[in-house]
Amino acid sequence: MKVLGYNQVFLGNSPAKAPALYSLMTWVDFGLGVKFPRGGIYRFVESLHSIAQQEGVQFIFNSEIIGVQTQQNVVKALQTSNGVIHADAFLATTDYSWFESLLPRNKRCYSERYWKQKSLAPTAFWAYVGLDTHLPDSVHHNLFLSDSWDSHFDSIFSHRVWPQNPSFYFAAPCKTDPSLCPDGKDSLFLLVPVAPGLEDSEEQREKLFRDTLNRLEEILAIPLQQHIAFHKIVAHREFRAMGLREGTTFGLAHTLFQSAFFRPRRKSKKLTK
Repeated sequence: MKVLGYNQVFLGNSPAKAPALYSLMTWVDFGLGVKFPRGGIYRFVESLHSIAQQEGVQFIFNSEIIGVQTQQNVVKALQTSNGVIHADAFLATTDYSWFESLLPRNKRCYSERYWKQKSLAPTAFWAYVGLDTHLPDSVHHNLFLSDSWDSHFDSIFSHRVWPQNPSFYFAAPCKTDPSLCPDGKDSLFLLVPVAPGLEDSEEQREKLFRDTLNRLEEILAIPLQQHIAFHKIVAHREFRAMGLREGTTFGLAHTLFQSAFFRPRRKSKKLTK
């Protein structure tokens, strides 16, 4: 049952309290299966970029939006770190509350008080690990379900603290696509669900990383940490820099009263374009 309920955490729910509707997500995983593009997930991004360019789409990168210019009920331009961008219409796919914070107050649909009252989904502690050896006994997708099942979710949804002995996911993508690793080497991706809004000091990040690796060494029965050639951790700090509220990667939690028509409207009530 834990395997069937674990993915509810990525919708922002404790498995014990998730609306039954979202069990559909479990069926998607186990019924439809999981796909992985050759060359890695970023190959999908590259393909979309290439197709869009062929259709005449122009991309502007490395330009942080720092302001929104409006006239009456229309967005006229975006002020960026590299100048002003004008367009006939704008579609914002950023964090909702972050983009609204750039608008004049009388053009915002929701107040800061509204956002503070909402339940946020967990965020993710990611670690990318390069190994100078090959992993003999693993598959691409792996879940480690801790004996501290309830306390892990309590640390996220009740206490908002760093977890002790959490459940986690780890991937070994070279098992599906050997081209992703040099011969005789391997890579790991670790994901630990954690509470949003935490201060992630270097000491705390490294502690959770090493604790997770220690437990992974027990599972795989190999001294992984002796073979780390590279590792990079991504957590709250990086997600906050992307404009994600309290560093959450998954936005608003999909609780019963934050689902369907209870969620914020996708079309602004105060702006037409």
